[in-house]
Amino acid sequence: MVKLTKALIKKYGVSKKAWVVARRQQGGKTRKARTTTKRKIKRQTMARRKTTKRASPKRDIFSYIKNPVVGSIGVVGYEAFLSPMLNNALGGNQMVQDVVELMAGAYLSKKQGIMGATGKALVTLNSYQLVSGLANNIKSGGIGNIFKSQTTPSTGYAF
Repeated sequence: MVKLTKALIKKYGVSKKAWVVARRQQGGKTRKARTTTKRKIKRQTMARRKTTKRASPKRDIFSYIKNPVVGSIGVVGYEAFLSPMLNNALGGNQMVQDVVELMAGAYLSKKQGIMGATGKALVTLNSYQLVSGLANNIKSGGIGNIFKSQTTPSTGYAF
């Protein structure tokens, strides 16, 4: 260990500079070189579990139609209660309402249960209404008439 000599204290005081000079003066001591040791890591092996292909359980017809039926029930409730309020808020523009309902359906389709099924049904229904409305507008009067407010009691588009 390095010690400050009286001469260094007299010259520099007890300071960083004094410690640096003292370490430099000590010089010739050899330090023991560190030896590196290699450790062997023991790895434990485990037997793999054998897997066999299993037959998937047979699904009945109700499991295939359950999601669309639940979604259509949710859409009927939506169309009865929330859709008129949305129509009033958007000023009766059916195309804008369909776009908003399509975005809401895309958001809800990521959910589980009746909300997810309703969202998937809303996406299907509103994408159909948008495409058929665009096709009829283009067929009847060109692209310029697409964004005009059109209201028909059944689907919102003139057929």
